[in-house]
Amino acid sequence: MSEQYTFPTASEALPFICSRILDIGDEVGSRNGRVKELLNTKIVLTDPQHREILSIGRKANVFAQIAETMWVLAGRNDIEWLTPYLPRAVDYSDDGKTWRAGYGRRIRHWNCSPGDAGLDQVAYVVDTLRADPLSRQAVIGIWDPEVDTTPGKDKACNDFLQFQSRLGALHMTVTVRSNDMMWGWSGINAFEWSTLQEIVAHLLGIAVGTLTFNIGSLHLYAQHWNKASRIEHPDDGFYAISPFQIPDHMDRSLFSVDTLIDRWFAWEEMCREGTATLERLDEIQEPLFQSWAAAIAYFWQRDEYWLQMLQGTALAAAIARTPVSVLSEAPQTSRSGVVAPTHNLAAHERTRAFYGFVTDLHAKKHASYGDSWKKRGEKMSILANMARKVDRLGVGDEYDSSADTLIDLLVYSIKYHCWLLGCEEGPENVNAGLAVALAEEEETVDQAADIAIVDIVDDFNLYCDSIDTYSTDQKVDFVSELILRLTPIARDVWYSETHGTEDYQGADAD
Repeated sequence: MSEQYTFPTASEALPFICSRILDIGDEVGSRNGRVKELLNTKIVLTDPQHREILSIGRKANVFAQIAETMWVLAGRNDIEWLTPYLPRAVDYSDDGKTWRAGYGRRIRHWNCSPGDAGLDQVAYVVDTLRADPLSRQAVIGIWDPEVDTTPGKDKACNDFLQFQSRLGALHMTVTVRSNDMMWGWSGINAFEWSTLQEIVAHLLGIAVGTLTFNIGSLHLYAQHWNKASRIEHPDDGFYAISPFQIPDHMDRSLFSVDTLIDRWFAWEEMCREGTATLERLDEIQEPLFQSWAAAIAYFWQRDEYWLQMLQGTALAAAIARTPVSVLSEAPQTSRSGVVAPTHNLAAHERTRAFYGFVTDLHAKKHASYGDSWKKRGEKMSILANMARKVDRLGVGDEYDSSADTLIDLLVYSIKYHCWLLGCEEGPENVNAGLAVALAEEEETVDQAADIAIVDIVDDFNLYCDSIDTYSTDQKVDFVSELILRLTPIARDVWYSETHGTEDYQGADAD
């Protein structure tokens, strides 16, 4: 079925299209588990410059969006620089060093080789439309048949960009072979391509027109179905944006754009080193990149005055909607370059520490016990192992503390969730499942803190009694909810036991 959706912004489009995928999408398999899919979908954004994802419940990582967009604009495909913003970037690299289908390298340095920068396709587009504003040849190719038809982890999903100048506005069309609505379209694609469109329009001296996506397979992975169903339209508040604008003293040229990009990356390096200052920020001299520079400074330094600079903007709203667990993964530096001490852990550092402890613990246990947890099937092994932990909830002794039991049950639940979805249950997917839970639990943390352990015990017992009547989808829904309920309790109990605080007000609280 072919569907077409027209909305002003990505934020307004997201909840409606997610609902359509869940309601009418065909359920099919993929290399990463089950998906619900729409074929041959067109999405048209009429105001793409409002690119920040502000949909309630989505909680996109705006720091990663900024970093990857700048990385693409700079023509890069190296993994090391990107990893602090996208920790799982290396999982999609064949050599652990680059993304072989990195859009930036293909767009800015097509067919490059040592000593040869290759073809800059952005320069070609600008030159073509300057010479003939009505040209239909202003296109950028991303799919590389010599590379993308061979086995590998990374193959271009966004494959073709076309720019059309009509009636004083620049329209852009993106042809996409495969687009995940959560990680792909709303995670980065709408953000990065609207930025490229805005920059090219500015170089041509015309307005930004529509941004259209023609998507062969638009889909949602099973692990995102529950979250997608909870995404709502953004609030009605007005948020200002910072338009891309080359300073008056610089030529309106791609060379000037690259100069500004270089300044931004120099700033980002200062943020990593803890030497970024307000005075140095003025050197960027371009409104959009300067606002992104302030956001990145906050990512690395957590100083509130970077946020104060962005007050009232869409970017500030996007930062507020970014999960705290994103910041918890970020290396933190002060302006003196000193890493923040662990005894001053705030909420996001607590999440980061918990994530590190659990993933390290599971890696060790997985190496020792392997697949024994599921050896005799769902009832005799998987549920039996979980039941032993459920029966000990709220009980701690010299051998297993309350946190030990909660963490074991949480990990078993994530592994069971992977098993139900037909995915591998090893450390990589357990780590990913825990990261998703830590991000999503912030949306329900107030509720989760008030849920007594006895309620979890009762619900689990009822589930086991009714297991024969449950479909796989119903099982997945129950376990997904169980994970979200367990995650904040396990984290806070663990933190209380290991750091001697009284922050936990969950299971046994009055």
